[in-house]
Amino acid sequence: MFDLKWTCILFVLLGVCCVNGECPETFERHGTQCYKVFSARVSWLDAIRYCRLRGSQLLSIQSLTEQTVVNGILQRIRGALESGSFWIGGGDMFNEGVFSWYYENGQFEPISGYTNWESNQPDNRNDVEHCLGIDLNGRNGEWNDRDCNEQRYPICEARSN
Repeated sequence: MFDLKWTCILFVLLGVCCVNGECPETFERHGTQCYKVFSARVSWLDAIRYCRLRGSQLLSIQSLTEQTVVNGILQRIRGALESGSFWIGGGDMFNEGVFSWYYENGQFEPISGYTNWESNQPDNRNDVEHCLGIDLNGRNGEWNDRDCNEQRYPICEARSN
């Protein structure tokens, strides 16, 4: 019977990383960030809870580089999920028209710098779109404000140690 030390040595020898705490289980590491798209369709608020229960937070995209990584992940899993509709961690529910990233510690930060809005978005259609989503269907991961009660797949992120 192998103990944890020998199991880690074996994984390192095989070229598989086994550093405790790098990414939450089943998350995919890219640089210092870890990402996971979950296959449960949930509301935006439930997506926040879903990520938090897995030691992560709903994704906030800070740069074109990060958007490119996320687009690659979404393109790779395309077809494995029922739709191409995903939640990310932004919205304007506290100040209409001012979109912010919401973090697991309850903090929020206005979105500035990099954005990837779909054409003519955000639009707050029917005065109910306050949560940030990504639609893949031919849109290359562009952002759109959506009804927070829609059922979408959460994209979670965590920082690796």
